[in-house]
Amino acid sequence: MTNPIKDKDLKWLAELVGEWHQHKPDIREIIGKRATLGNIGDFIGARIFDIALFDDADSNPIDGYFKSGPRIGKSVNIRMYSRNDYRLDVDPTTSPDHYLVFTGPETEEPLPRGSMLPWGVEGVFLFNARPLIAKLRREGKKLDDATSVREEDWDRARIYPRRGGAPLRLTDEQRAAIRWFVLR
Repeated sequence: MTNPIKDKDLKWLAELVGEWHQHKPDIREIIGKRATLGNIGDFIGARIFDIALFDDADSNPIDGYFKSGPRIGKSVNIRMYSRNDYRLDVDPTTSPDHYLVFTGPETEEPLPRGSMLPWGVEGVFLFNARPLIAKLRREGKKLDDATSVREEDWDRARIYPRRGGAPLRLTDEQRAAIRWFVLR
């Protein structure tokens, strides 16, 4: 066993954790909430897609609504996941009109023990909630915070990077803003 006092990796990790904690107040100041993945996702989604967030989004079953564009006035829940394992947090009792989902890399593989989840955006998806929920029910899926959604449904909902038949065409400005968060 290595002596933790002389362990260079442990010291480096402590420095990195310190940097994260050092920046959490800056993130909180920018987004106006605790620096959690969900709150950061809400902020990014609201800014890029012109979404008005409800002040009580933490207790409200719907995060907000689109202020402009082809979905103006439609309700939305924003989700941010560190990876895309084809699962979606679905609450059928309070479903919004849309789910806007930011994900990290696609994988169905379990993470190796001790692995850290990456943080960054590799894909953005826009699901039309009601038809999706109806389809999931027909398939006999359990609707909860880890609802398994078919890969082809994710492909149809993909808006970044764009594939043919995307449910929403992004502007150059939106694509550029999303690229700021792509994993490097």
